[in-house]
Amino acid sequence: MECPHIEESVKLTPADLKNSNCSLWTCEECETKESPWICLSCGNISCGRYVKGHAKKHYEDLNQHCLCLDPAFAVYCYSCDEYIINDSEDNKIQKIRDQLQSNLERLNKIDAKRYAKNISSLKIVPSVLFIIVSTSAYQILGLKNLGNTCYLNAILQSLSNIDPFCRYFKTFRSLTDSDPRKEKHAHNTRAQGDNVCIVDELRKVLDGLGEISSSSYYSPNSFLTAICKLIPRFRGYHQQDAHEFMRYLLDRLHTELGRMRAPYYGNKQVSNTIVTTLFRGSLLNEVNCLVCDINSRKTDSFLDLSLDIPSEFISRRNKSIGDNDISICKLTDCLSSFTELEKLEDSELYYCSSCTKKQLSTKQLRIKTLPRVLCLHLKRFRWSSCIRKKLDIYVEFPMIGLDMKPYLTLKQTSNGRSMYDLIAVVEHHGSGYGSGHYTAYAYKDGWYHFNDSTVSVAMEEHVIKCKAYILFYVQRE
Repeated sequence: MECPHIEESVKLTPADLKNSNCSLWTCEECETKESPWICLSCGNISCGRYVKGHAKKHYEDLNQHCLCLDPAFAVYCYSCDEYIINDSEDNKIQKIRDQLQSNLERLNKIDAKRYAKNISSLKIVPSVLFIIVSTSAYQILGLKNLGNTCYLNAILQSLSNIDPFCRYFKTFRSLTDSDPRKEKHAHNTRAQGDNVCIVDELRKVLDGLGEISSSSYYSPNSFLTAICKLIPRFRGYHQQDAHEFMRYLLDRLHTELGRMRAPYYGNKQVSNTIVTTLFRGSLLNEVNCLVCDINSRKTDSFLDLSLDIPSEFISRRNKSIGDNDISICKLTDCLSSFTELEKLEDSELYYCSSCTKKQLSTKQLRIKTLPRVLCLHLKRFRWSSCIRKKLDIYVEFPMIGLDMKPYLTLKQTSNGRSMYDLIAVVEHHGSGYGSGHYTAYAYKDGWYHFNDSTVSVAMEEHVIKCKAYILFYVQRE
């Protein structure tokens, strides 16, 4: 949202933060390093509302100190109760961001030189050296926020932690090299004059995230530029929906990969790519006429499932996480609601081919085939009085052992492959659609929290407490 409090509330100057290392900020009240925010009026550092809420308490004690900034450079206004978007390049906030970013880059270079000096004194063969460097904490890179691009960063970090997906794209080399077949494929992907290849741009990002670097983050400028060329609404600095971006990205990747493979199949349409191999499942949509009892069955494919939060949980006040209370909504409740038998309303009468007219009927969705990567989207945004509001409800989800067998078609067997384990979670912070902030948790030999350019180790209890928006599960082999 556009915040009217910037001029009056931002009292800090870049000079005040010349030696500030935002990666080391700790709450001045409880000394936690989790989710620190700096007050842009006085420089007080406090923890966020999802820790102990000392930043909010600071605002309540000093009413005019309403703006605060986190280590990923997102800015929240407690007076507006929302993340802000009108922080253009020439205002006070951007100058503070530039100073903090400069501090990080300078400190990272110093740390890298110290590390290289220490390593050089050890007699280690290059292959071992690579293993040591690439698994060090600072080599799990974040992604730079290029102006409210946290939605893009959260999705890219989640996908990069899906090993077969990441390995597949990292095998590509630039589509502009001297291989004539690749040049032809590159031309095919640029059909209709868009002159953009998202496959190649994604490869660059995944390569960048895997490189040994003195920086703590990779900047996906080229990738964002390509996306903006294809879809004008992603231009500018407005917040976008992470789920909508993910769906567009996967669809586009599938289309481009199909074009690339077409010459090998006599330019026939290619229906299977790495996207569908990993993410595609199928649903059986069954409608039953209540008059003649004739069933109509249709199979539809999906790359992700969008799940409603059951209405009975929306009407209840969500109690604190950890309470043994039956009112807490579970992911299995959302899946059960998705696959339950429902009676269609009078306004949705089904045309029965046997009765040759519209009749009362029931409808049920069941999963026919399971994907290797199960992507579940919780529908947290709903229209209410012409406003799209967020359902800020905690949904309990399993980190290991999500059993999808109860949601399969009755005749479908899972062949023992109905169990899934969590690999990544995207969380939306804030109360509104088109605003707020996205972060991601992902598993890479341990759980990490990806908050744009900042990456921190996460405990499992932190992951399980997040209010998930998109969940990625991988199928057990």
